[in-house]
Amino acid sequence: MFRYHELKADDKRAADMVADPEFYQDLAKEQNGYSVSNLAINSDEQEFGTAFYKEHVVFVSSRVGMEAVVRRYNWNQKGFLDIFQAEIDTSDFTLSNPVRHHKKFNKKYHEGPASFNKDGNIMVFTRNNYSGRSAKDEINLELYESKFIDGKWQKPKSLPFNSKEYSVGHGTLTPDGNRLYFVSDMPGGYGGSDIYRSDRLETGEWGDPVRMENGINTEGNEMFPYMHQDTVLFFASNGHPGLGGLDVFYIDLRETGIQKVTNLSAPVNSSKDDFAFLIDEDRKKGFFSSNRTGGQGDDDIYAFTREEPLNFYQLLRGRVIDEIGQVVPNTKVLLRNTDGEVIAEAVADEDGKYKFLVEENKKYSLIGEKEGHSRGLGKFETDDATRDFSQDLMVVRSPEVFGLDDPFDMSADGLDMSDDKLVYKSIDPNPPGLSIHSRVLDIQTGRPIMDVQIALYDKLTGEETFMESPETGDNTWILDTELYGNKRYAVKVLKDGYQPMEFDFETPPEAMGQHAFMTKLIPILEEGEKLDVDIAEVFDVAPIYFDLDRSEIRADAKVELDKIVELMNAKPNLEIEFSSHTDCRASKTYNERLSKRRAYATARYIKKRITKPSRISGTGFGENELANKCECEDQVIVECSEEEHALNRRTEFHIVKM
Repeated sequence: MFRYHELKADDKRAADMVADPEFYQDLAKEQNGYSVSNLAINSDEQEFGTAFYKEHVVFVSSRVGMEAVVRRYNWNQKGFLDIFQAEIDTSDFTLSNPVRHHKKFNKKYHEGPASFNKDGNIMVFTRNNYSGRSAKDEINLELYESKFIDGKWQKPKSLPFNSKEYSVGHGTLTPDGNRLYFVSDMPGGYGGSDIYRSDRLETGEWGDPVRMENGINTEGNEMFPYMHQDTVLFFASNGHPGLGGLDVFYIDLRETGIQKVTNLSAPVNSSKDDFAFLIDEDRKKGFFSSNRTGGQGDDDIYAFTREEPLNFYQLLRGRVIDEIGQVVPNTKVLLRNTDGEVIAEAVADEDGKYKFLVEENKKYSLIGEKEGHSRGLGKFETDDATRDFSQDLMVVRSPEVFGLDDPFDMSADGLDMSDDKLVYKSIDPNPPGLSIHSRVLDIQTGRPIMDVQIALYDKLTGEETFMESPETGDNTWILDTELYGNKRYAVKVLKDGYQPMEFDFETPPEAMGQHAFMTKLIPILEEGEKLDVDIAEVFDVAPIYFDLDRSEIRADAKVELDKIVELMNAKPNLEIEFSSHTDCRASKTYNERLSKRRAYATARYIKKRITKPSRISGTGFGENELANKCECEDQVIVECSEEEHALNRRTEFHIVKM
């Protein structure tokens, strides 16, 4: 693979394997809890490709029976493939009493594998093309569909994307029968055979094929797809890093799924061809096919059982932040199981982000360790429905590292504010009892505000408890759990010269611990004064972006501009200034003109839709204020990708009055 990578550096297969040459050692470790057995139903011929069909299992075999004339396939001198069905013992998934599925499907040449919808009244199967050879003098594969109507299977119908010039096969239906995944070597693929999908139209016909993305297809062969419960796609491939030959992989295709191709590892995979994976709804029993050593024939069917359900990986994402909501980069984050063992370790990146692969229905704890900060603690629990979890971890800075002489950097991206963009709330369940840690900041400077009055207003009794922030702008109050527990409060934050802030705070029994509030107050302006606050700090509005050398408002930009229009119409005192920019390509003079055209287009769009259009204003700055280091003027030339240059083609918005 190292030698192949040198000769063909653009081949992803070699690149993936060379990047981690020892990957196979982990894959070869057999997962505990598996029991794998070669089925007695296998013969010295080929058996493979199982599918559930009502109370039976359908499979493919080249075995021959008592036929007067035995026809054999020249390629391997074995019998032509036919579709069989067998009875299944659900206790151990053994198969018995195999018979040919139906004479309407088993014809002269190869048939199979087959797939059925959950009700068992729609069947899609693979068959040789009987209509003629391709231009390369080859007989390719085709897909056919049949429906069970009025007690009998209808004549198989060729699917519309069949062609004698390429193969289409290995179809698998979703449980409702309205989506089909299949394999083809049709033109336009990545190489070898790729996996495609097609959706059933309202007319009942199949729509145009769409090649699967998400890193599923490679320059190698992807084959034998199987859709489990309309959520997880299993398939075989020799293009992804594996143990040799075809290996079985899976990927969760839900929007909330972890879009990661995962090798199923040993004992399902081996150094030989392993493919056609099938598992029951409980994810404890199933079948796969393999030509591994020790079988009865060429390809054999293997049954497996598991002590525990097969768990699909889930992704835990999060950020490490401090008590004022700033990200804390380069923090060590430890993931522990319920026994307290550290099972994974990560270091937060420059944006404070970390991630772990976790498993379904498990409890975990997190530890954050950073010099100059207290130890961050967190707990979370996974389920079997969510695929992407989010958990931020707070590490509180020691007093000596607060650095109050310098303003705090409040420009951290992606703060997930709770009640609104001006309040950050979190809870640490580990400290005993009930307490509040508050921090109040000026939204413009990021500096703490001293002598802020904080009131807890009991929504049931109307009673108020007053607290006051010290010089540092933050404090911790210990609350009597009998007096303050299991209550619903409004927290009111009041300070002369600032707009008041109010948000909710509840103390149910399960929410004991330390509650942290980081609140940003907006100053009340004197006549002629201006704010300078990024609109994203207050409202859910992002910058807009432009195409290269264009000033037209794109469709995605209209979404953000419409948010601004809605805000300005709802808040008649809101005034906004914006700045339009370009990337560094082309001359400075040209870019100044281009940025001004972008500014004009931005202003024109908003002014036409708001009251008092004078409340929105802005200008263009050309390439003078790049969002990154992508410079290309004079002697400074930085090589950047198109995506990096695109970040500079923007208009940004700032609040100057509220």
